[in-house]
Amino acid sequence: SVVAMMSKLSSSPIKTFSIGFDDPRYNELAYAKRVAEHFGTVHTEFVVKPAMMDVMPELVRRFGEPFADSSCIPTYYVSKLTREHVTVALNGDGADESFAGYDRYLAVVLSEYLTKACAIIPARIWNRVVAALPAHQDQRAFLYRIRRFLSAIKGPFGQRYKRWMSSFSDLDLEQLYLASCHEEIQSAQGSDEVIALLNVSETADVIKLLLGTELQSYLPGDLLVKMDITSMANSLEARSPFLDHTVVEYAWALGSQYKLRGICSKYILKKTFKDILPREILGRKKTGFGVPVRQWFMHELKDYVKEMLLDRDAFGSQYFNCAYIENMVNEHVTGRWNHDRSLWTLVALELWYRHCFKN
Repeated sequence: SVVAMMSKLSSSPIKTFSIGFDDPRYNELAYAKRVAEHFGTVHTEFVVKPAMMDVMPELVRRFGEPFADSSCIPTYYVSKLTREHVTVALNGDGADESFAGYDRYLAVVLSEYLTKACAIIPARIWNRVVAALPAHQDQRAFLYRIRRFLSAIKGPFGQRYKRWMSSFSDLDLEQLYLASCHEEIQSAQGSDEVIALLNVSETADVIKLLLGTELQSYLPGDLLVKMDITSMANSLEARSPFLDHTVVEYAWALGSQYKLRGICSKYILKKTFKDILPREILGRKKTGFGVPVRQWFMHELKDYVKEMLLDRDAFGSQYFNCAYIENMVNEHVTGRWNHDRSLWTLVALELWYRHCFKN
């Protein structure tokens, strides 16, 4: 939609840029090219290889804090690619948070009904049922998402949302931390910021509640930090039309039925652009800017992960159960279980520690 409006307003062909991967499940280049052809843009694309981990030390230095969103790497590369041609670029940040674009919004609505229906089932029995479901390695597979969805059904709304957004569950953290460290953290930590945001509103509209929370947490705490740091690292100015305050205010005033209607996300945007964008683009399922971390950690970056996390002098050895981490690594590299999000988080933490305290 941003490309469509730019093309409409420009007297000459606009320039577009896109990043892809060798893994077809994470590669959207064909769709980006379809849009580029539809609007006659001057299109440039780049395929990211697993060796892109080489840029992580530079990104850690730029962020200056532990940052575990793996999409910072392709964002860095697309910024680098774009800067070779222009100094200012537009992106689509903010559309999902204003118009309910993520799958989790639908999950939240469904979970409200299922939580009540499953209330009569004891938590320990429910957990056994979920654990009995066959595991799937691909994060984007239907079975993987169903298992993750059901694992958080038992519990208050805020806890469900937190589980879906987290790399580690509370049970995982109990096993990850050394006992003394876990007790100290439990006694020292204050209130959970995201849970607090979810609890301040009295609205019965869970979609509006969730959108308001993400506009104040996920967007400024993750996505905008990622875009700002990676673009500025390449001297590129990135601007977000969907975050123009008039757009955000207009979207906020709309009822949730205009954002999520049935299983159709971003409903009003799709209606608005139905005669402008190619049909196959409008009808596509939400993909997200994912990275094939699972495959990389199983193959090309297997030794890298082991060196980072299983080293005797690793940061984690001071606070974490090394046997638990080693088991996670072994389960992942042998394909028995998918721990890509958890392992990536630990790698990002280790890189930050080495940069700040060992250099």
